[in-house]
Amino acid sequence: MKTEQQIRKEVLRMAEDHTPANIASALGVPFEDVMEFLEEGAEPSTPVTVMCHKSKRVFHFRSFRMAYRQICIRGLTDWTWHFTRDYNAWLEANA
Repeated sequence: MKTEQQIRKEVLRMAEDHTPANIASALGVPFEDVMEFLEEGAEPSTPVTVMCHKSKRVFHFRSFRMAYRQICIRGLTDWTWHFTRDYNAWLEANA
C-alpha cells in the first residue's frame, strides 16, 4: 500500500497530463484528496502557445512540459513556442 507522500507525488506528476477526475480514478483515491494534493502542491504554471508553421495551427498548453509532449506526439516539425502572454501581446499589436 502506498503512503500518503507517495500518492501525493504521483498525483502531482500525473497532473501535467491528466484531469483530476482521471487521476482519482487511476490511483483509486477520492477526488477530494486529489484536489487537496493539487492545491497544496500547485506550482505556478506558465501558459504556452505553440505555433505550427506548416499547418498554421495554434495550440495552447498549461506548461512547457505539456507543450513539448504534445509537439512530439503530434509530430510537429516546423514550430515555435511562446509564452501565451507574449503571443497575445503580439496578436494585439498586429490586429
